[in-house]
Amino acid sequence: MLKFDEAFYGVLRQTSAIIAIVAMWALSKQLTDYAISKVLLWLTIAGTVLSLPNIGLFYGVHEWTATHLGFGARTIALVDAAAASPFAQLSMIPLLSLIAFYAPANQRATWFALMASLMNLALVAGQLQTRYLNQIFVVQRGDYADLGPLLVGVALTGLLFPVAAIAIFGRRI
Repeated sequence: MLKFDEAFYGVLRQTSAIIAIVAMWALSKQLTDYAISKVLLWLTIAGTVLSLPNIGLFYGVHEWTATHLGFGARTIALVDAAAASPFAQLSMIPLLSLIAFYAPANQRATWFALMASLMNLALVAGQLQTRYLNQIFVVQRGDYADLGPLLVGVALTGLLFPVAAIAIFGRRI
């Protein structure tokens, strides 16, 4: 649909990696000084807002921006990657901070290993969520009719589940 080539995807990945490192350095004070539940809440909200350009690309916002503002899909994708890339990395820092804070000094390695296992469990849960959403919104090569609703569903679950978890467990951290 958007006709991005492999070289452009490479540029997106490199841009994302560099900006993620710079953002972690620039935001390190905020990540360590504020309550972890608030940091996670804002990261969740920002991640949801930053998913909107991908949804917009599916629904043709790039055609409107090309006509009215002079930039198209590649620019939107590049800016989106630059803005969204730090959040995956930044979301790990509060979890690692919790481990470092609450783990007994002689058991930190065990706690980090346990958290790594729990993060793997969360990744598997995310893959299962993806599978179930793909069963509801079937997207096949050449048939992208359900891709828009799938993107919206992913954005909503990516907002609602973490916010619910923060509301339930946020007072404890």
